[in-house]
Amino acid sequence: MPRCKPANVEPADQLLDRPALLRLTGLKSGTFGSIEHHGQGPAYILLGPRLKRYRRADVMAWLAARRVVPVGAKHRDVDVPVTEAR
Repeated sequence: MPRCKPANVEPADQLLDRPALLRLTGLKSGTFGSIEHHGQGPAYILLGPRLKRYRRADVMAWLAARRVVPVGAKHRDVDVPVTEAR
């Protein structure tokens, strides 16, 4: 049986499952579960009753929104973009 080729998806629109999100953020499963339980997680797409997927762009925006610049930082006016770990 021929295998289906994945569609050409822009990286920002790539859908991540929970393990991929945890690898990307470096969070432990329990920590992320607590964040989600309190309604503080990134936006997600509900594909089924218990099947969530996260757009990479939404996860990156969520990370950027959680960025904290310490008061005493020298370059606090400089906007440093969040980059993905490879």
